[in-house]
Amino acid sequence: MQPVRGSTYTVYVSLEIKESLGLILDDDDALPDSGFHFAGNCHEIVEGGTIEMRVDSPRLGLGILANSFSDYLSRAGVALKEKNHFFLKDCSFYSKDDVVPLEVVSYRSVLRFIGLLEESAYYLDEKAEALIFYKDGRFEVPVKYGHQDVSVFDNAALEKLHVLMSGKLHEEQKRSLLAETVIELTASLSPSERFSYLVKNIDELYSKAQVGYNLFSTDFTYEKAKEEVHTFKLETTSRLHKVISEIQTQLLGIPIATFIALSQIKRTNALDAQFAINTVIFFGAVVFCLLLGGLLVNQYLTLTTIEADVKRQRKAFEKRFETTPEAYVGVFDGICSRLVFQTGAIVSIAVLTVLVALISLVFYVVHTRPIFDALFS
Repeated sequence: MQPVRGSTYTVYVSLEIKESLGLILDDDDALPDSGFHFAGNCHEIVEGGTIEMRVDSPRLGLGILANSFSDYLSRAGVALKEKNHFFLKDCSFYSKDDVVPLEVVSYRSVLRFIGLLEESAYYLDEKAEALIFYKDGRFEVPVKYGHQDVSVFDNAALEKLHVLMSGKLHEEQKRSLLAETVIELTASLSPSERFSYLVKNIDELYSKAQVGYNLFSTDFTYEKAKEEVHTFKLETTSRLHKVISEIQTQLLGIPIATFIALSQIKRTNALDAQFAINTVIFFGAVVFCLLLGGLLVNQYLTLTTIEADVKRQRKAFEKRFETTPEAYVGVFDGICSRLVFQTGAIVSIAVLTVLVALISLVFYVVHTRPIFDALFS
């Protein structure tokens, strides 16, 4: 292509140029955008001949024609979004080709990385091409990177970071943690170096974000375990309290029954009115002891059921909160201790009831001589 004057050139027509110019000149939409101005008609374009035409800059909306990928990255507007149409001359790559160079694959991953950071940032200033964060004031991360940054980008680390940030569980907390990690890693750097550092050290960014999330989830699990254990403790304590409160009145009757049995039974040598009184008092004491014994057995079975529930619930907590045993071990140990104490108290009361019955029997037999004579004469 030889210049004639200004932007007018003499062009040697090869087969490729003939075909390309034919397509452009026949397309009324493409011709104004192409920058080509040819005064003749398509029949004058003959392979092996020459034509004279004016060549101006094409409309940029057509895309980018770059000598190399580094040249492409130097163009305006490509740091945040891939152009729909661009062509790299050094590797003959068009943006819509199926076979994509590794550097373009990494570039597209960097754009995904920017999108991931945008979700954690306060906002993305597209005009200034900067991610804006806020922590103790405005914190900017200008999106500036070059060919070298893209070439070393760790796609595997990006996938791990994407997995960490995906999902609805703790979504806001994870975004906040990522933003804090970005600020922590780049606060000591100049603004122009921050994004480049993140691109080169995305694995470190992921590792620190993962550690932060693990600490958060552990604290969350601990608080949740404490809340559930507290609820279970209140329910179980209420049930244990009810076991004792239901027999408190009957427990007060033990010394009363003993006092009646010992003070009202008097000595008699005949089948008289005192004999009848002694017998009625004795059988009253026996009936009381039998009723109390039945109630004690029922309360003991209730304690056994509560104990089984506690063991089952403890196993469930051990499976669900195995990383935070301190949240529930102390509470369950306390409940188990109270279970042991109340079981011991029920057994002791049962033994005392049996002793009351035996004492009443001995006192009745000794003071009611007709019964004593019938048994021992």
